[in-house]
Amino acid sequence: MAKEIDKKFHWLDYKLIRSKRRTLSMEVSPQGYLIVRAPNRCPMEDIETFLRRNRAWIVKNLERTKVSRERYLKEEGNLAKLTEDEVELLKLKAWPEFDMLINKWRDLVYPEAMPTSLFDFLPGHRKPSGPEIKRMVITESKANWGSWQSNGTISFNYLLMLAPAEVRDYVVVHELCHGLHPDHSKAFWAEVGRVMPDYKNRKKWLKEKGPYLMSRRP
Repeated sequence: MAKEIDKKFHWLDYKLIRSKRRTLSMEVSPQGYLIVRAPNRCPMEDIETFLRRNRAWIVKNLERTKVSRERYLKEEGNLAKLTEDEVELLKLKAWPEFDMLINKWRDLVYPEAMPTSLFDFLPGHRKPSGPEIKRMVITESKANWGSWQSNGTISFNYLLMLAPAEVRDYVVVHELCHGLHPDHSKAFWAEVGRVMPDYKNRKKWLKEKGPYLMSRRP
């Protein structure tokens, strides 16, 4: 299971996520902070060297995310925070929505797999090929729109219910593809592109307007 730790390296605050992966990677979250993903046993010295070597990329993308978020909030207006009742309603709607989307896309990501409802796994069905989804979780994450864990847990942020349907489709395909490729390698993006050729437009929407959705968290 992935482990999240808040870390500081000289001038930089970041979130370190260790899991059963083989390579180091990083990304800037919709909230505008850095997320570093590392193998469980990767030494901190290697992680700090990785950060030093990529300092220019980090500075550029942190600033780009900040500017994009501020511009969008200015254009759209900062709507009120969601109420507790609104949050619970979005969560209730998210469960059947993402269950449906998993079944919609799973047989395309794993061509030989037979779609099976997470809510109703009927006896007698053959076991689907490809990674097995054992559990679905609706989260309140401040950093991620979705996640795939090696233990078969797939997660989605309830705030995606405020995004266009095509964006939810993209996040589902993205996480299902992580069942085949745990990192953001060229092979991973090639798989996403095979299933969803226009994924870059959907990804762009989430990068530009996702911070606005995150700003509505209570």
